[in-house]
Amino acid sequence: MIADCSVTAALGGGVALALTSTRFTLDDSWSPYAQASLVARMPADATLLDPRTASPVTLNYRQAFGPVYLVSALSAEWAGSLVSDLSAEWAGSLVSDLSAAYGSGVFVPGDAYRDPVDRVAVLHVRRRRRNSDGTVDIDLASGEALLSDVRHMGGGAYIYPAGTLRELVEYVFEDLGDLTPHTFTLAAGSDDYALADSPTLEPGMKYDDFLDPYLQAGNLRLWCDELGLFHLTDTSATVGGSLALTGATNMTGSTDEIDRDGELWADSVIVEYDGADTGLPYISGYPRDGSKVSKTLYIRVEAAPPFDQFSTPDALDAPAMNIYNRLQGRAHTIAADAVADYSATPGTAVTVEGTAGSFGGIVRAVTWTTPDHRMNVTTRDIT
Repeated sequence: MIADCSVTAALGGGVALALTSTRFTLDDSWSPYAQASLVARMPADATLLDPRTASPVTLNYRQAFGPVYLVSALSAEWAGSLVSDLSAEWAGSLVSDLSAAYGSGVFVPGDAYRDPVDRVAVLHVRRRRRNSDGTVDIDLASGEALLSDVRHMGGGAYIYPAGTLRELVEYVFEDLGDLTPHTFTLAAGSDDYALADSPTLEPGMKYDDFLDPYLQAGNLRLWCDELGLFHLTDTSATVGGSLALTGATNMTGSTDEIDRDGELWADSVIVEYDGADTGLPYISGYPRDGSKVSKTLYIRVEAAPPFDQFSTPDALDAPAMNIYNRLQGRAHTIAADAVADYSATPGTAVTVEGTAGSFGGIVRAVTWTTPDHRMNVTTRDIT
């Protein structure tokens, strides 16, 4: 299969950015979920890359298949092959069959042509550094970074009349729309968590810290996709489709790693929350059944807990248990380098066939790079 890959970047008003290289990552274990680093020529209007206004940059990665011209397609695909190989492959076919397969603009299942794949991202400038050679280094991120930038500006606590986490996020996003120049939109969905008490936002508290305890208790994730839409989903949610990586077709190398010192594994978890009402911190821990443990992940949350001293043991353990369960599927990682495929997405089922054997799992992260048009795929929940 022959593919023509390209990437463009547009600034405010549609001004094109002259790119030198790009690195674009989607990772369902990160916040922000989408991050990118670009090297480009500095535009004439430097204000279009001002991180203080969180200027938007639209990236469009395109992968077009074909090509249109039959002779060039045949030459490239069958380079080094014998004429007899071509004859055997197309025995009994008409010349029109070859034209349809290699030169058509219409997708025919089983033929060589595929519809183009576009991967569009609208991300915000977090940092730009102008260099003496006329280039500029640009760091971009999705909307979680904007959410993390802001704290409650009121002089007193604010109580939200929300009965579920999804309602609470909607209220918070409405307030942020009034407080900031940005728009925060939550996609429709069914994943949710019932709130026992009316959530209280304290003065000076970060909005993402305020939401964290309820996300942990409900085993949910609030994340912003590369187009700027927020989602509230189960932390282990998957998406449709599948990805196959093999050295015979699209993979250039792979590694099989288990890292005890990495941040994505522990066999015990402690989450500590503020205890402003008691002066003492609240702790959620797991496991607490007497099991032997060897590495503890400690998380400090600058917000009130999703439980109180009267909650059941299960409610106390739930936040730490949810984090613990997620970690168990991420200790073993298969990372594969491959030819770029702009349809690859975190949450997609993946099979990897390499020197270390054959594995199945879920895509945790994808990083695409240009100008080489390659990708690195990292997996989780390996079977």
